[in-house]
Amino acid sequence: MKAMLYILSLLLFTAFTNAYSDDICSKGKTSFNSQDSAVYDLSFDVKYYNLNLRITTNPNFLYGITQVKGVFSSTGSSLFLNLSNAMLVDSIVGVGVSGFTHSNDLLYINFSQSIATFDVKIYYKGLPSGSGFGSFVFASQNSSPVIWSLSEPYGASDWFPNKNTPSDKADSSEVWITCASNLLGISNGLLYETIINPDNTKTFKWKSRYPIANYLISVAITNYEQYDNYYRYAINDSMVINHYVYPGTLNSVVAELDKIPLMLKVFSDRYSQYPFVEEKYGHAQFGW
Repeated sequence: MKAMLYILSLLLFTAFTNAYSDDICSKGKTSFNSQDSAVYDLSFDVKYYNLNLRITTNPNFLYGITQVKGVFSSTGSSLFLNLSNAMLVDSIVGVGVSGFTHSNDLLYINFSQSIATFDVKIYYKGLPSGSGFGSFVFASQNSSPVIWSLSEPYGASDWFPNKNTPSDKADSSEVWITCASNLLGISNGLLYETIINPDNTKTFKWKSRYPIANYLISVAITNYEQYDNYYRYAINDSMVINHYVYPGTLNSVVAELDKIPLMLKVFSDRYSQYPFVEEKYGHAQFGW
């Protein structure tokens, strides 16, 4: 029991540390390793991602529309995003878009003239090829499908087009997940809309209003059970804590989950307030 408490505490502390270290990276616009340097382009800054994903099983497949908004450091007539060649780009639309090429895991987008800001939508599809810690995985649990992502540090481009460096955070992000109606689609931030579609699917719309590194944008999909409790950080204010666990496992872990509000309080008292209190603390069980 003490070991479990220590591990959870360590993970929470690590999350705090990563949040602040990533923020330092984004403010300093500094690259810290050779792979980061290779993909980092100072000519533009991404401000927003919107991932509109339709994910199927049997067959396993991803249909995506990713919207990317950003600004050029001065003006620009082209930019490149990172996207695995395993994903087929059907089209790109946006004001001034004149064409694109996709090769060597790089997606080059051309504009008809030099512009100061850009807003593009990339339509693409395919079966992501997982790398690193998995990046994007189709699997199963208790005979139910489970789909999850773990993109740290450079796996995000396996499943959506992005500027693949943690040094450039988007100011905000949205992830819309359409999946079978018996599954839950979980992502970052707050769930602001659930749509029941006529084709026996549901669409879950999530939005995060905090700056976020590309590799932290995530999905987790299966027939989760949801268990919530609250971190009360002020007399009249509290933050929801979402736990999404595989069916049948909640009773065995609920005692540990109930310790998390106290963990949040202890670390906030000692190291400053949990930095995302206006949204949530949440986690979803996955393949590890």
